[in-house]
Amino acid sequence: MNLVIVEDDINMRKSLEIALGEYEEFQIKSYKSATEALKKIDSDTDLIITDINMPGIDGLEFIKACENK
Repeated sequence: MNLVIVEDDINMRKSLEIALGEYEEFQIKSYKSATEALKKIDSDTDLIITDINMPGIDGLEFIKACENK
């Protein structure tokens, strides 16, 4: 399962990577901003975990942009 994490707080992002990385079925890609993630995310993504409050594009705008991709 291809999992994308979008979180601007490095400690939270790393914590999610470590916790979810214990599951072999997850192939994890993580990004520090929604802008960065939108440039790199592809249609193979099965699950997105995103922060709501981020600078620039917030989590809700990010999800809407992903739906339109």
